[in-house]
Amino acid sequence: MKKNFIFLFLITILISSCNSDGIICKNKNVIIRYYNHLELKHSDTIQLDRYYKNDRIHYIYKIKNDTSIYSFSKNLTNDSTIKSYIDFKLTLNKTIIIEGIKYKVSRYQSIDKRDYFYNEQYGLLIISENDEQGYFLTISYDSISKSIIQSIVNDTTGFFTCDLSLPPKNSDSVIFLEI
Repeated sequence: MKKNFIFLFLITILISSCNSDGIICKNKNVIIRYYNHLELKHSDTIQLDRYYKNDRIHYIYKIKNDTSIYSFSKNLTNDSTIKSYIDFKLTLNKTIIIEGIKYKVSRYQSIDKRDYFYNEQYGLLIISENDEQGYFLTISYDSISKSIIQSIVNDTTGFFTCDLSLPPKNSDSVIFLEI
């Protein structure tokens, strides 16, 4: 009995001495899909590292040989900005309900007028161009994130503003959004 108490006491001290820094996931496979007016043009599997450091959550998207292709971080207590090579400013929040669970999705916009749809549990869900070309990409992590993405794309309230109405005149060309 005394050994169990000492062991429990030591474990409690060890856990309480940990700080909030740490890895959430490393090398998680995610699927990125490139669209032009809802027509899938290309898909690929990339990897995600997600971790906490100080008061920020960091996301690093990379290809399998550990080459980073995109990264950003977000303050855990302030939703107004996402930090990347340029800052994204919060423009709108929306709650999406999937299987009875509420998911907060935030739309951020960069100075080049791209929209970035973000959920803290997953990271980036959609990056879209705000023009008549209808180019956007999605990043799906699991079946729930796919449902959230579908809800965003099907939104009729103006939350998703990518023009999906008409295909471009030269639909043979493929332009990939750089993330």
